[in-house]
Amino acid sequence: MALKIYLDTQDYRYLYTNRNPEREKIYQYLCNQVDQGKIEIFYSYIIVGEFLTNYDKKYKNDREERVQFMKRLCKSNTFVHLNRLVKVNDPFSPDGDWTPLTLHLENAKTTAKQLTDYLSKVNKQLKKTLKGNVSVADLIRQQPNIYNLKLEQKDFPFPLPEQFIKTNIFMRYICGEVSEKSLLNILKEVYIDLDKFLLLWFEHSKQKDFLYDNIQEQGLKLTGIVQMFKEELEKITKIKSLIKTHESDLKIPESRARFKADMQSIKADLISLESLDTQFLKKHIPESALALYPDSFLELLISYARYCIKTNRPVSQSDGADIMNAAYLPYCDFWRGDLSFCDILIRQKVKGYENVVNRLVNLPDAIESKLNSKGLET
Repeated sequence: MALKIYLDTQDYRYLYTNRNPEREKIYQYLCNQVDQGKIEIFYSYIIVGEFLTNYDKKYKNDREERVQFMKRLCKSNTFVHLNRLVKVNDPFSPDGDWTPLTLHLENAKTTAKQLTDYLSKVNKQLKKTLKGNVSVADLIRQQPNIYNLKLEQKDFPFPLPEQFIKTNIFMRYICGEVSEKSLLNILKEVYIDLDKFLLLWFEHSKQKDFLYDNIQEQGLKLTGIVQMFKEELEKITKIKSLIKTHESDLKIPESRARFKADMQSIKADLISLESLDTQFLKKHIPESALALYPDSFLELLISYARYCIKTNRPVSQSDGADIMNAAYLPYCDFWRGDLSFCDILIRQKVKGYENVVNRLVNLPDAIESKLNSKGLET
């Protein structure tokens, strides 16, 4: 069975841009191992968002070349999106779908709202009627001029396949004539193919850095959770110090008894570094948010929080994408990441830490060693 490998975004940039002899040697080695079927390199939503970011037309040729570069290394090997790990048994996408579980559905819902807003502006009758309680679907069915309205790419808030537009499938979806599954299948066909995705996005995107901005937003939320841990622990430390300082000052037995009763209640809510775990997460994070992530990822968050607390390391917003990338570590034979973040994973002994390779230059030797141990010498 081929070794499964996950490269960091910086690795793709490093191997793609201005390859010197050392970089070229690593690149050719990886390509040879891929061609021989001894390794499989997987990419994810984060890699697509960071490596192919910025859809300004002046970068179009370069981004097309980057797609071919990725396909040379990865073929169609992708990890499912982080939010789908909790819903699937196999993290390796069988059809190359790197997108979030909710991306297409949310896009459809967003489009429904924005298209309705658009129609209400261009159609006075619709604008007037929308003030009442008539549903948009009923209204569209009742007015053929709206139902048969010829839409164009510019009418939508983000790029959509031509088939999606020409068949009027969106109007039919709003009216309940087309299932959500059929709608999503059409969207999925375009979005998971990097060539089609890139072409569509460069030609029609109104959000030049949609994927990158989405990753940054998710990363900010994750590091915000960690910051909350730190602040909670700081409060706990102050309370413990206060207890120690004032407990001996209480001279009146009744007051002492009452104080001790209060302290028992407070202590029940206190959390030490050792007990900082997923139960704490479940107590302080909305259930709807927790449901998006597998337990292994929540444990990863805890490990990162513990490290920041123990070493007084500032919680860095830039670590957000590293945390998301590390969600795939348990499923890899070798995982690559930022040097300092690799050090955190190894020091904290997170699940799969033995498979962390802290420098790209060390990856070929690590692969050779593992292949030799499996009797698959190159």
